[in-house]
Amino acid sequence: MSEAFFWKHWDKTSKYSYLIIFALFVICVLYYLTSYIIGEDAVLNWIVVSKSQPVRVLLDTFSSGAIDFNTYANNFLISETFQGSDIKINYTAAYIFLLMLGTGATIYLSVITYLSRFWYVVGIALFALFAVNLKLEQLLLFGRSDKAALIGTFILYLPLSYYFNAFAKNASFLKRVIAFFSVTTLFVLIIYFFAEVNNPFLYLANYGIIFPIIASIAFIFMVSIEIVGAFLYFITRSNTENSKNTLTHFLLIFLIYFINLLLVYLHNRKFIEWDIYYVDEFILLLFSVIIGIWGFKHRSTLFESFLPFRFQGALIYLALGIICFGTIGYLFNTANDPLIETMEDAIIFSHLCFGFFFFIYIISNFIGLLYNNLKVYKVVYEPKRMPYFTSRLVGLIAVAALFFQSNRLAMDQAIAGYYNGIGDLYTAVDDFYVAEQYYKLGSQYGLQNHRSNYGLASLANKENDNSKALYHYQKSILKKPTIYAYVNLANIYAANGLFFDALFTLKEGLDLFPNNEEIRNNLGVLYAQTDIADSAFLFLNVKGNSRLTSNVARTNVINLLAKNRINTSVDSLMDLYGKDDYLPYQNNLLVIGNQNKQNLLNHSGHDFDIDSVLNPNTSAYVFNNAFNNLYGQDTSIISGLNRFTEHPENFVDHNNLEFVKALNLYKEGDLIKAFRLVDILQSNSSADVGYYNNMLGLWALQQRAFRSAIEFFDRAVTYDFEEAKVNLAIALLRDDSLASAKMVMEQLIEEQGPNENSVISTLMKLMDIKDIASITNLPDREKCMALWIHQRQFSFNEVLSIIRSIEQNYTKQLAIYEALDYTIQFGSDPDVQQLLDMVREMEAQGSRLVTDLYWLELKWLVKKKHFNEIEGILARISDDHRNSVKKQFYQAVVSMQNGSAGDKLETLKTLSEQDPFFEPMLVYSAELFHNELKDDLLAYNTLLNALQINPYSIELNKAYALQSLRSGLISYGERAMVNLKPMLSPRDFADFQKIYQMELTKIESENTEWQ
Repeated sequence: MSEAFFWKHWDKTSKYSYLIIFALFVICVLYYLTSYIIGEDAVLNWIVVSKSQPVRVLLDTFSSGAIDFNTYANNFLISETFQGSDIKINYTAAYIFLLMLGTGATIYLSVITYLSRFWYVVGIALFALFAVNLKLEQLLLFGRSDKAALIGTFILYLPLSYYFNAFAKNASFLKRVIAFFSVTTLFVLIIYFFAEVNNPFLYLANYGIIFPIIASIAFIFMVSIEIVGAFLYFITRSNTENSKNTLTHFLLIFLIYFINLLLVYLHNRKFIEWDIYYVDEFILLLFSVIIGIWGFKHRSTLFESFLPFRFQGALIYLALGIICFGTIGYLFNTANDPLIETMEDAIIFSHLCFGFFFFIYIISNFIGLLYNNLKVYKVVYEPKRMPYFTSRLVGLIAVAALFFQSNRLAMDQAIAGYYNGIGDLYTAVDDFYVAEQYYKLGSQYGLQNHRSNYGLASLANKENDNSKALYHYQKSILKKPTIYAYVNLANIYAANGLFFDALFTLKEGLDLFPNNEEIRNNLGVLYAQTDIADSAFLFLNVKGNSRLTSNVARTNVINLLAKNRINTSVDSLMDLYGKDDYLPYQNNLLVIGNQNKQNLLNHSGHDFDIDSVLNPNTSAYVFNNAFNNLYGQDTSIISGLNRFTEHPENFVDHNNLEFVKALNLYKEGDLIKAFRLVDILQSNSSADVGYYNNMLGLWALQQRAFRSAIEFFDRAVTYDFEEAKVNLAIALLRDDSLASAKMVMEQLIEEQGPNENSVISTLMKLMDIKDIASITNLPDREKCMALWIHQRQFSFNEVLSIIRSIEQNYTKQLAIYEALDYTIQFGSDPDVQQLLDMVREMEAQGSRLVTDLYWLELKWLVKKKHFNEIEGILARISDDHRNSVKKQFYQAVVSMQNGSAGDKLETLKTLSEQDPFFEPMLVYSAELFHNELKDDLLAYNTLLNALQINPYSIELNKAYALQSLRSGLISYGERAMVNLKPMLSPRDFADFQKIYQMELTKIESENTEWQ
């Protein structure tokens, strides 16, 4: 035990000085191990790349004339892949390296002042070489690029060093360390305040690394025999007279050790590629250094005359260890693999050669003692035949032989690593051109080294030069690849559409780095681009090694489920994968909810508490969240969306957000704003103009504004939106434009084939069937369709015969609805009443369509001013959010008829600004504003605003023409009559013209009386 804690018997000053330095040494060992474990992660990290992709989601389904229409809108799914970052400049590592280097140098300077004059001069000469190696002129201290900084360094250190060596010989070690530490602190402050380059300490670390590398290699050579010495110590330390086979044990353990080293050497030289465990060089070094603390003490008899181990030799050893571990730790923390390989070669070469010849030295000198089982470790440095220094010399020659046998590869790698450091330096100051030249030099000296090529790829990324980045990533994986290089290479392949190249690259990376979550995730996303969904799910591990990889995988799994429309509920997914607040994951859950028409207010809370400036992730989330409100009742959505659309930096997302705002306005019944918003979008958009017009057409069709729908669909077809062609044909039929409809349908059949669209084929057939007998023999659905196609040509009794021939209840309700809507507008009151009696017969069966029939009845009642019957019909209608504007209007009418108008006029003002297709409300409100409020301007604007959205409404145009006269806008009234003429039959136009003339005469008469 006393040998283990050899400092216990030292004097207090020496002991505590040593223990303090030893503590620093232990810290350096821990730093070395940490750096070794972190490796390239110190300068490379994962960047999650989110990609938003549209997926069509069913928005609504409605029926028009027994034909079902679906409206679709895009939601935005997020898929996430990993991307290796560009090389980061590790400033912290540089500072730690310089701190450890300065600590080692301070200890070294303090120790050499104890030496005799000759060895002191040798020691100070080495320090001078170290100072020269720092290339202080690069720092431009005080603006000077000459040797003034180097001379100043000598002035700072050399006189002080000489003072302690020549004059203050009795000064304590503590005083010497404090003195040199103070000078070093002054040296650092001068550099910090007066260096005129950016990042001066990075200059010091990277330009000044040559001497620390050399010192580290020398230290590696020094400790390379320690493990063999440790074998000898542990085998012979407990020998007694009864011990046996010491020589055999020593030979056997050395042989195992040496064969392992030889395998590592052969593997490094690519002579063997066996799938076995190889000794790690840097762990080997760690053991050698730690063992060397005691091994160096045993060797101290060889140099006791000029460097006593107690305590100068012991401190020198720790100082060199600090420098060595600090230097290698810096190489790890900068992922400078060429220099790391140089250190690997130094470790293996030295342990092979010095270790082997130290073994020969032991056998040559002490084989007899080993055979006799004596404690050889006590006399190992007292040779009888072969001098110790001979073994070291021969070992050095053997190291040189291996060095030259490898074509001086270790030297080339060291040069490459040095250039990599300089490349980093210029990257740090944004001088990318110079940095590129140094990285290129690094790649020339260290052929196919990862660090140089990855650095060049990083610079290519800054220039958005994918071809150059691809070339360097390809080279970076040839020798010492990293996961980051494989992933980035595959990402470039995938971005360029080279699916199989990307796939094979990722699989090769997975072979080298089994179960790596980032590669597996990217493989899953890659497979998701194909129809091989099973493989995609296989690679996406939602229980990853970290929260990030787990969240990314979960996001991509939900993406796959949504994209492939695998029917599942949000609740079951959250039970399976958790309720994490990771935004891309929540976003994709919203898409699933939207596909299922499930409001997720309780899950997401429609939380818009995010930054006003959107990124791709938050943009998708805001859109999908607002879309989800179509199945909910959150009235704050519009104001929340306004916060984002009004921000100028969100111009990229403006159209999408305005569109989802329009969807919410449409759902809430504010049709005027909804139509205007989408109309603005179609006029401002270049890519989606066809889609927006088709949506406007579907909305108009749903509101039975057929001629407006025709205009929108025709515009959509002009912009090559294929889906609009079928819609255009149907809208033309609904508007009784049979010839135009037939032309469009014939074109569709010619383009798509007769069997491609069954609805068009059916409609074409029905257009040619006009006699009642043939129609009543059709299937129910076709009867209903034939009814609205030819209704204008049939008498009311013929219409009733078709309706009565329909057996299926829902289809009969559809037929009644079509007939009732037409008859209210163009038929007689008895005919309307007869149809309403049929509605009463079907009331008991109940359906959404019966509710729609009630709304039609209410429309007729208002038209006929039968206000006293409204309340009874209104009571029959259950909650119907789709028609909230209608319900509020009729409730207001009932209240006003009961004499409790209250604020109902204000209600009517608000409602009349929302739905331009609800003619009864608009006509009634305009008359009320004229008659009760005497506000002709309000009445006029009410009708005008509605006509801007619904310009072909007969009822609105009639009311507008009359209100124009009342408002004194006679020319506008005349223009309205011109617009009305083609909308009405000659008889109907003549009838209304009489009403118009009577109103005109009345107004002219009133004006004459006033004058």
